[in-house]
Amino acid sequence: MQPSPTIWQLILLSVSSCDSDKGMIPMDSHMRRRQYLFTSVGLATTIGAWGGYGSAGYQAEDDEPVCPPDDGNTDAEGNGDPEIELRDHELVVEEDDFSTDAYISAEVANVGDALSGQIDLEADWYDDDGNYLDDNQEWLQTLEAGETWLAHLHHLGDSEDVADYELEMEIDDEIPAVPDGFVLEESEMQVGDRSAEIDGLVANETGDEISYIEAIAIIYDEDCVVLGSARTNETGIPAEETWAFDISWRGRDRIEEAAAHRIVLSD
Repeated sequence: MQPSPTIWQLILLSVSSCDSDKGMIPMDSHMRRRQYLFTSVGLATTIGAWGGYGSAGYQAEDDEPVCPPDDGNTDAEGNGDPEIELRDHELVVEEDDFSTDAYISAEVANVGDALSGQIDLEADWYDDDGNYLDDNQEWLQTLEAGETWLAHLHHLGDSEDVADYELEMEIDDEIPAVPDGFVLEESEMQVGDRSAEIDGLVANETGDEISYIEAIAIIYDEDCVVLGSARTNETGIPAEETWAFDISWRGRDRIEEAAAHRIVLSD
């Protein structure tokens, strides 16, 4: 994403250490969650309208790029710490003869050396007079070290009145705990007009019944930029049994960009 001409100001809301020169947001064991507020002023980018949804139909992504390139399951017990950096954000307005769609495009990177916890983005929307309109949220379950998430936060109301926004980011210090003895045997993604569907198999090789496990699907574009995530879970998986899971990711107008996926297991 090209750097935005938007002027923005970072306001730190939590009492935690932060490298203000680099805009990095470190995580440590002293706080469970952190909140940061970002404000924006200036002209919005206006482009053509986003396409609507067609009929459902799915195509398997047989030649997915490997994201991340080392293709290893994330070791949440590894050394190091995540550092989350908001690199850029801007208001984008898409117009056609029938409707106006406004969204915030935000680039979030993990410049640390460990898997992150959940990243929550919340937008407050304002009109030309500075009056509050409403808010909405977008989140990513986890972001691997060295990866970038290009988030889109769409305004869900009457977007013709949207002129400005405030963007708040909250980070969970609790990272996915990869369980020993669970093996991801396979997974496959099929991309349709309305969603990307991921099916997979996980074997319980712990020797015991597991009370809870979840599978997180990270969705990438062809350049291994993260588009979003989705998850599912199961309880009471017996020893030596295989769990067949399915995950649906609905990426609004970005479904056609989905080119690869990765599964992170957590208990």
